[in-house]
Amino acid sequence: MKSFPFGSAKYKQYRNTFLQNVIITFTFNNVAEDLSKLDNDFKDYIQTFFGITPNCQLSEGLCSITKKDKSLSFAYAKDSVNVQISGQNYITFSETAIPNIFKLRDFFNKVVKINHLNSISIRKINVWNFKNTNKQKIRVEDLRGLVFSKNLLSALSTEHLDEIEKSIPHFSKCSYSEDEKTLTIRTALLPPTAKDDFHHLILDTTIDLHKSDKIKVDQLADSLMDLNSELFDCYHWCISKYVLNIMDSDPDENK
Repeated sequence: MKSFPFGSAKYKQYRNTFLQNVIITFTFNNVAEDLSKLDNDFKDYIQTFFGITPNCQLSEGLCSITKKDKSLSFAYAKDSVNVQISGQNYITFSETAIPNIFKLRDFFNKVVKINHLNSISIRKINVWNFKNTNKQKIRVEDLRGLVFSKNLLSALSTEHLDEIEKSIPHFSKCSYSEDEKTLTIRTALLPPTAKDDFHHLILDTTIDLHKSDKIKVDQLADSLMDLNSELFDCYHWCISKYVLNIMDSDPDENK
């Protein structure tokens, strides 16, 4: 697997974003044979520290809790915790995600009673919506060329896809590995449906950290900030200057 193909991008906070979801996942050694032994502690913790009324939905060994406005959700299994943040409520990673991570760090220490994690990952999903206003057939190549960089388009592949990936319209991906990190970039173009007149062009990026000597819970924030910086650099490598200009323009100009 190739090393990361991009350098460092100059950080800036953009006026506009196409980000839909941020998903942060933590895995650890199995701490309970039965999830029910810990789900009450998990619900109490989420209510106390995040102010979410615990209406835990149990499904296939997973306890899932979501805020009423769907801005924040948690899923807990006996060997993992998943945090999902809505793109509409996302400001920056340090402002939106890290405060929640500090609270989860205490959950790992005090409730799950672990000091190390097996892996952590950040996944970001960006979506561009295109409406076919003139009823002419939309060319996939045109939309992809408008949004994605030439670097990304030349790197994407439709080889070695699993059955689920093969079922997704216009799906392609590429993967890279560097040190103890793995980066996967996925793209797809979903067609309009009966309820939706838009084509949805998707950029789905995930970076994972698996350390041979485990990841210290007390160093979670620093580790995640490093991973997020890599995803920021990756995003700038993936998209075109046209998209960056839209992100940096006055929001009123795009109405």
